[in-house]
Amino acid sequence: MTSQAGQLLNVVLSDLAQTYDFDVIRKTDTSVTLGTALGSGPYPLAEDYLRARINEIFYTIDGVKYVMVSVELFEFDALVQQGGINNFPQCFATDMSLEDNATPVLYVWPPASGSYPLTIRYSPQMADIATPESSSDVPWFPNQKYLITRLAGEL
Repeated sequence: MTSQAGQLLNVVLSDLAQTYDFDVIRKTDTSVTLGTALGSGPYPLAEDYLRARINEIFYTIDGVKYVMVSVELFEFDALVQQGGINNFPQCFATDMSLEDNATPVLYVWPPASGSYPLTIRYSPQMADIATPESSSDVPWFPNQKYLITRLAGEL
């Protein structure tokens, strides 16, 4: 029963991470730089990228912060994509399908007219606890009583 409870604890934690944004696990990625070579993308994101927070993907030019707006992938596909349309990117879409990509990827519109380093603040998909049956607490989830109650209810 201990082994099953440990596996279920990982399921509960995964569900919580996919549903809620916890400040204690928020990450910042500055490794993505938009550029004219890739145009609209794809730009690879961190392997643990789950979702960006609202107003938390931006770039700065001469001290001015440009916040990009999230659109769904089908909306991005409907945007005009042709040569000569380059500017400051305004919108972004993420493709989370791992069938086509090794990691999640980012697309931007319009394609970048220069080199712009992005700041991406995101909620990650937390890794499973390797031995949950012997772990005494979950360092990233602040409410241990909730976990005990939820896990007992699930069992």
